[in-house]
Amino acid sequence: LADAMPDPLLKVYDSVPRVIDANDDWMDHETAALMEEVGLAPPDPREPAVALSLLPGRYTAVVEAGDGHAGETVVSATEIPGGTVFDYWETCAGFDIAPTPLGSGESAGGVLSAAAQVQNDVPTFPTNDLYLAKFASDGQLLWADILPHPQFGFSSLTNDIQPTKDGSFLATGVTTTHLPDDCGEEGVEGDVFLAKIDVAGRIDWARRFPMACYQSGHDVRPLEDGGFVIAGINRDPQNDREMCQVIRTDANAEIRWVRNFVPNDPAVSANCSVIEETMDGDFLLLGQTSEVHSYVYDYVVRLDADGNLLWEREYDLGDYWVSRHITDVREMQDGGFLFVGEGSFYFGLSDTLLPSVHVLETDRRGIKRWSDWI
Repeated sequence: LADAMPDPLLKVYDSVPRVIDANDDWMDHETAALMEEVGLAPPDPREPAVALSLLPGRYTAVVEAGDGHAGETVVSATEIPGGTVFDYWETCAGFDIAPTPLGSGESAGGVLSAAAQVQNDVPTFPTNDLYLAKFASDGQLLWADILPHPQFGFSSLTNDIQPTKDGSFLATGVTTTHLPDDCGEEGVEGDVFLAKIDVAGRIDWARRFPMACYQSGHDVRPLEDGGFVIAGINRDPQNDREMCQVIRTDANAEIRWVRNFVPNDPAVSANCSVIEETMDGDFLLLGQTSEVHSYVYDYVVRLDADGNLLWEREYDLGDYWVSRHITDVREMQDGGFLFVGEGSFYFGLSDTLLPSVHVLETDRRGIKRWSDWI
């Protein structure tokens, strides 16, 4: 270059945007040995360079004058074959996948919802970002990116993603912030969030529902009236236990009502991860109840469209079951329900713990007809 910048400073940004790496002189970077090994080290020690392992997404490289003297620069990016440098992303955990709705105009495929854990300056609270990736039916990656939003706290986890009729997607989970000590010794608050993502992977809108010290959305369903219903958990700080929570909103994601459900025993916790709408417009909340150092039982709550409790049931399938929860339900023609769940139990009188699938049939009032396990 005729007028090269004498001492450039390189910064790499993600789509938030935030700086994920920076370098002034490449020999001072922690991956300098790798760059030399693969033959990509710059010839001038004053040139900046970084080696990063990046998830698919949008990134930006910015060059600044490190010593204040302007000039011309050239920025290039090169893929290192087989290279793995876990410098920015520590982990990427998948939590859910949703199919693309038929007739949405998009190629068949799905959206994978993941939480990407990244490095930060607070070791006690590693951050998690909302990260989505969409694949075609042949596995080809269509798009992927971190999805920042002002409604999200310093860390967000997506527990569920659901397709909508217009081809977009709904995501719910938990987003956290730092608080004083009123929410426990760690001083962390968790709020349920709801976000709508368009077909290109951009957030249309996001809502946060701050109500308690810790709550989390586990399942979301779009409703015929345009609103949404979310199932999850809400921690009861007075009794140090979890409760099943249901949030119903209107089409603008404004709260219509919130309900919490747990058996009337301070020693019992409830955790619900699935909500389904019945044919007559009621809701079934599915999960489990548990006591400290005791057995876990299937738990089902039926409530009407206004959130009023119709009935709640705990199901005991035998003393040898130590863990189980209902994960899905089908409504039958006579109004009864067929539930399926997973769990573990002790085989016979031995100490062997076996995983199992169990099936439970009830009438429309939740009264057990029969149950079996596989």
